[in-house]
Amino acid sequence: MLLLTYASGSVAADRRVIVVNQTGAPLSDLSVRVPGSGSWKSVAPGLSPGARTLVTVNDEASCAYDVRATLGGAGEVIWNALNFCETRSVSLNRQADGLAWADYD
Repeated sequence: MLLLTYASGSVAADRRVIVVNQTGAPLSDLSVRVPGSGSWKSVAPGLSPGARTLVTVNDEASCAYDVRATLGGAGEVIWNALNFCETRSVSLNRQADGLAWADYD
């Protein structure tokens, strides 16, 4: 299990989401942040195609998170404002033309 901790004066609510690599290529340096915060937090060193990892974020102030990774052969990819509150898992996808999207379960 991977854990991110954000400093807060109150008790934080856990956001647990399984992230699945459906890009067809290896992902490295998987990180998340609250959109616009500028502060990325590493959550996994890498994810092979089809692999999954549990991401736990402790932050009661947000449900939306940007996810960033380096995609083998394509460079950095960012999936913007993914909802970590109303889903059990999110699959990261990317087409050869660069279009990136996420599917929720």
